[in-house]
Amino acid sequence: MRCFIGAVICLFLLVMSLGVSIAVSPTVPSSDNDWPTFRHDLQRTGYTTSTGPTENSLLWRYETGAYVDSSPAVVDGRVYFGSGLYSPGYIYCLDALTGELLWFYSTGANYVFSSPAVVNEKVYIGSGVPKIHCLDALSGDIVWEFEVGGEIFSSPAVTDRKVFFGSADDKIYCLNADNGDELWAYESDNTVWSSPAVVDGKVYIGSGDGKVYCLDADTGVELWSYRTGNYTVSSPAVIAGKVYIGSGDTNFYCLDAENGALVWVHPTGGAIVSSPAAADGNVYIGSRDGKLHCLNANNGSEFWAYETGKSVLSSPAVAGDKVYFGSGDRKLYCLNADSGELIWSYETENEVFSSPAIVDGRVYFGSWDGYFYCLGKAAPQGEPEGRGLLPWLTVGVTSAVIVVLLLFYINRSRG
Repeated sequence: MRCFIGAVICLFLLVMSLGVSIAVSPTVPSSDNDWPTFRHDLQRTGYTTSTGPTENSLLWRYETGAYVDSSPAVVDGRVYFGSGLYSPGYIYCLDALTGELLWFYSTGANYVFSSPAVVNEKVYIGSGVPKIHCLDALSGDIVWEFEVGGEIFSSPAVTDRKVFFGSADDKIYCLNADNGDELWAYESDNTVWSSPAVVDGKVYIGSGDGKVYCLDADTGVELWSYRTGNYTVSSPAVIAGKVYIGSGDTNFYCLDAENGALVWVHPTGGAIVSSPAAADGNVYIGSRDGKLHCLNANNGSEFWAYETGKSVLSSPAVAGDKVYFGSGDRKLYCLNADSGELIWSYETENEVFSSPAIVDGRVYFGSWDGYFYCLGKAAPQGEPEGRGLLPWLTVGVTSAVIVVLLLFYINRSRG
């Protein structure tokens, strides 16, 4: 009998240990394929080696009740974004697999347009308070805040323990990432909506004054500037010694990253708010002409242009041979990155201004319909996601039952 009781206890412990593993160890997206900041990286390329979704099944959506302009960051199985327009502005943290709310933070602003950067378990994001907020990524607790003289639409870049961003007070700021102390501020001649790229000790950013600036990252000293024909809200992508950026003058520019000299310019049919993606010798840019344009990165010649039903303000993301972007026609699109052919689209209930983030076969984005979305390939029916240990649990329980029956049989035989 004692053998039988001992076997039952072993069975109970085995089942409990497997059950705890299932509860606290769901399949988490690989940290190698995270999307930690606006446009994925400090170069603002909008490109990831992570797998993009081939299907547009709705895996989950989270209701914020307000516009979601902010573009998400996805790090260690958590997704971060801001929401709010003419309503309280919040910063959200959700479980990336399930969409479950983990925490939220009220900024005190009526909107959060800025997109987060998640670095060293801290979330950096601007708002209309106007402040830049630094939060604990796991708990949502405030670490520090820094107040500026105008709303922050710009999305921060964080590197070398520095935070770089622009503000509606016409300035470009550099703060200490640990405590929020100001290190330097550079004043342009208009509102800075653009988000900075930081490459090789230089900060590249556009301004409402129509200029593209290159500043020394340590001192804020201007190294060069290039004037376009109108406001520059678009954020630059910097790759292979070139700066790619759009302007309100309807033109898309390629500049020399070292000295700001014009390399080439390509006209579109509308003002450019979208920020470019750069990958495999191509650059992709949305325009108010309702098209996503794919250009040759070397000379600016157009490979193809895909027309949607309205302005493309969302910034494209490239994963493998696919490009993803939103449109004012309420849809998120997935195209073949080489040919521009439609693979799929997904319609929300309002405009999609948020730029998508792609991690491990899923695409994350927000809509003006007040929802935040996660799309991808649906799990096979009868096999819910995050239950990958279920077969092992079945094998373990079956094996334990066999062991118990054998012990019981042996005990009775000895009796």
